[in-house]
Amino acid sequence: MVERYVKTIDEHLRKVVASHHRDWDERLPLFLLAYRASTHDTTGLTPSGLVFGRELRLTCDLLFGVPPDKKLSTTVYAADFVDHLHDIHDYARRHLKLASDRMKTRYDKLANSAGYDEGDRVCLYRPTRRKGKSPKLQASWEGPYNVVTRINDVVYRIQSIPRSRMLVVHLDRLALIMELLETSNHKKGENVLVGEQSTEEEPVT
Repeated sequence: MVERYVKTIDEHLRKVVASHHRDWDERLPLFLLAYRASTHDTTGLTPSGLVFGRELRLTCDLLFGVPPDKKLSTTVYAADFVDHLHDIHDYARRHLKLASDRMKTRYDKLANSAGYDEGDRVCLYRPTRRKGKSPKLQASWEGPYNVVTRINDVVYRIQSIPRSRMLVVHLDRLALIMELLETSNHKKGENVLVGEQSTEEEPVT
């Protein structure tokens, strides 16, 4: 869970940091506010509601007000709050199970599909480190590439432009251009880089 949360932070900071990557700490608080107040697909709840049992007070609440709280004794309020948290956590567990099933279905569909055809335009997952840039805030996808040869069900030979280096890569590191644009967590255009020019082949990884 912690690793996934950190990955989410990295993905969203890539969208808003300046090109020098040195202002990420200034962008972080507003992102965290938005994250904690947003409903998550996997749980169907906001992190604030899941942890504290209530939603955050936002700027719109200051402008338009919030519904008044019920007048309850401390004992009654505490008992109701515990029941409320139990209901919230049960709801989140059900949604997590549904989300897990959806992810498995999507992965199995790709694994059992016909894969990619020769001539398909794809991007390659290939995290790189560039001098003077934060590794976590750099783009992870590069391309576009053309599928040159399908070696077997899960291994492909790809190439960026004619006479450039051919790469032999696993299916899991490829994504169709349209699929990537629809599901990308990066800024538009930031994750599309042209590969090096060479006639050598890179082994599958």
